[in-house]
Amino acid sequence: MSSMINSTRSIKLTFLVIAMMSFYSADADAFSSGLFKETNIKEKAFGLTLGVVGWQDDQPTPAIGFSLQFFGVYFDLMGLPINHRDDVGTETWIDETSFAAHIGYQLPITKTVRIIPIIGAADCGTVTVNGAVWHFENGHIVNDTKYNGDGGGGLDYGGILVIHHKKWNFSATYTNHTVYFAAAITWGN
Repeated sequence: MSSMINSTRSIKLTFLVIAMMSFYSADADAFSSGLFKETNIKEKAFGLTLGVVGWQDDQPTPAIGFSLQFFGVYFDLMGLPINHRDDVGTETWIDETSFAAHIGYQLPITKTVRIIPIIGAADCGTVTVNGAVWHFENGHIVNDTKYNGDGGGGLDYGGILVIHHKKWNFSATYTNHTVYFAAAITWGN
C-alpha cells in the first residue's frame, strides 16, 4: 500500500514539475493579447473523454463522456450508467457506476501547449439493483437501486495538459480521483 501511495505522490510531483517548467519556458508573449485571443477567445472545442474515476480509491470504475470549451472556459461531464436499471429479470445485480464533472480555465503556454487547472466532483462505487422491486416510469420498467457507498470520490481537483495539433486538441487529465484522456475537434481559430 505504501508503494502505491509513493508512486501516486511521484506522479503528482512529476505533473507539477512539468506544469511549472511549461510556465517557465513559455514564450515571452504567451499571455499577451495575441496568443490569449487566438486560443481562448476565438477557439471553441468539443471532445470525447475516456478514463477512470476512483483510480486511487477502493473501486476504480471506467467512465466515458464529453468536454466543451468556449472562450477559454472548460467543462467536462462523464460517467458510467447503471447496467441493469431497466432489466426485466427478477434477479439482484451488483453494478458499477461512476460520475465526474469539472470546470476550469485554459492557460495558453504556447500556441500548441496549454494547461487547464480544473475543479469539480467525482464519485464511483457499486449499486445493488433489485429486479424484483420495480415500477413503471415513462412507459418502461425501472428497477429499485441502492447505492452501496463503497467507492470513493468527493471534491476533485487537478490539471489538464493540452496539445493542440491542426484542428485537434489532445489532452491528458490527472486529478485526485480521475485519470482520463480526450480528443476534441476545434473551430473558430
